Amino acid sequence: MKALFFPPVALLLLALSGCAGLQGGTDFDSNSSTYHAHADFKLILDGQSFDFNKSEYMSMPYRELSEKAHMHDYNPNVLHFHNKDATLEDFFSSIGMLASKECIDTNTTAYCAGNGKELAVYVNGGKNSAMFDYRPKDLDKILVYYGTGGPGGGDFNSLTNEACIYSKKCPVPEGFVLPQESCSGAEPCRLDKAP
Repeated sequence: MKALFFPPVALLLLALSGCAGLQGGTDFDSNSSTYHAHADFKLILDGQSFDFNKSEYMSMPYRELSEKAHMHDYNPNVLHFHNKDATLEDFFSSIGMLASKECIDTNTTAYCAGNGKELAVYVNGGKNSAMFDYRPKDLDKILVYYGTGGPGGGDFNSLTNEACIYSKKCPVPEGFVLPQESCSGAEPCRLDKAP
């Protein structure tokens, strides 16, 4: 059998093309050390969007809340996942909230299904039976809803299209600042560290 020979230039191009895939920042492969997916996200409790735009819910370069699942950049619209096995529950527990099939506890108020109210997780417009055990995929649109009568079209329309920006699968709109994230096979993607 004849051995294959790759000239050094071909090896360099092959290596660069592999790295270019990593710079896209998303769903690289099933290896959890290089996985990076983004999902548009909203939590609606009794008709009100929950305000995640607070430092206690954000991972920072000096304080990462979870290596698996988090928000950062004071952007409450996008969840970042760095492990293919990360669940919605992983995100909620990392910010001090309890989430189960029956209740979601924001650490100030518990919202539990019953008495005409439902707690449900919708993924890409459909109710998801896994609820908080769901493992999000890149570009999912996730709506966690608590209330009566189920979510309306306005609730689904309130989900942004920002996950595709972070995943570099759509253009960055004018005025949107896309932070630099560093990714490597040796560690999960993280924001650049403060000097």
